[in-house]
Parts: sequence; C-alpha cells; structure tokens
Amino acid sequence: MEILIQEINLAQKNLYRGLQSLKGRLPYSGNKKAKIWLTADEHYHHKNIIKYQNRPFSSVEEMDKALICQHNNLVKPEDWTIHIGDFLFGSKEQFVAVVTQLNGYHAFLDGSHDYGLQEYFQNLEENANIKAVLLPKLFEFKYNQRKIVLCHYAMTKWWASHYDSLHFHGHSHGKLAAGKNFRDVGVDTTNFNPILIDDAIASLDDAKMEEMEKQSENPE
Repeated sequence: MEILIQEINLAQKNLYRGLQSLKGRLPYSGNKKAKIWLTADEHYHHKNIIKYQNRPFSSVEEMDKALICQHNNLVKPEDWTIHIGDFLFGSKEQFVAVVTQLNGYHAFLDGSHDYGLQEYFQNLEENANIKAVLLPKLFEFKYNQRKIVLCHYAMTKWWASHYDSLHFHGHSHGKLAAGKNFRDVGVDTTNFNPILIDDAIASLDDAKMEEMEKQSENPE
C-alpha cells in the first residue's frame, strides 16, 4: 500500500514538476513520453445516456467496453488523463473496476452526476490498483505558459479569461458551440476518445486564427 502511494506521489511530482498541482499549476512530465489527455462525460454504467445523447451503442456494456478500448488505444501507461466530470453512474466498486481497466494515471473533477466521488477518494488507498487523484471542482494550471481552466460546467468569463487563457469543460454533450477560448472536451464531441491537451489547445487557436483571417479579408 505504501509503495503504491509513493508511486502515485512520484508520478504527480514528475507530471507537476517543480509545481504544486492543487495550488493551480500543472507542469511538464519528467518523462518526456508522458502526455496529458482531457475528457469528460463518459457516463460509464449509465444506460439511459445512450438514449439521451443518441450514442451509437446497443447496450451499456457495449458502450463501456468501447470507451475503455478507445481510451487504452490512445493513452499509454505513463500518461495522465484528466476527467472533467460525469465519469460514472455507480458504486465505489464499479468506479474502481472501471478505473483499473484504464491505462495511465487519472485526475478527476466532480460533475453533476458523480455521486459519491468525494467519498470514493476518502478510502481509495484501500485499493492497490488505483492510480488517481481528486482535483477541485474548478482547477487552474499552467501548460506551456498558458493558463488552463477546467470545470465541468462551461464558463464564458473567468478570472484572466481576457489574458489568453483557455477553458475546457464537459456537461453540454456537444450542444454548446465552442467559443474563442473555451470548448467542450466531452466524449460526445471527440468520437468517444480522450483528446490530447495539445490538440484541444490547437483547436481553439486554429479557430481563432481563422476568425482573424476572415475579419482581415472582410474589414468593416
């Protein structure tokens, strides 16, 4: 047990190198191969989400299996995935069963349906296979000198939103169009895959550049 806790702490220190993760900064991994992935709204074990969001699965078992498979096809054992809310409908045992099938290390933010998540983490050290941490509901960090703001719920304005910072969220299941500095990274917007943080950032930067080009071509 103690070895596992030490392993998790070391992974955090490597990923959040020289910085304190819970005080607002996510640094660069000591392992150059490690990557940071973002995702949200997986809704493991939630049968009705298939109907509500018209997901292309015939059963919750098929959906869960596909989500796990697609995660593991992308995420490597040394990588971190940040789950921005609504991970699972179920018990602590079901939570542990899913997380232990997913590659890499995991950080979780509360969503609107993560009932019991706080409680799960209170005694998580009891399970020797979990490599996960619980983050605040609103989490800010620096990545390549950009301030990144994570919250399950979409925000159009936040502290430093006008200083080239970016916001990634879930909850809207693709029904809220991205803004110039915020976007949904839930699985319903990413073909049920996690998205590399660099690609999420690039998608907003590219959209901003396209808008600027359009404005320059059609000045008022």
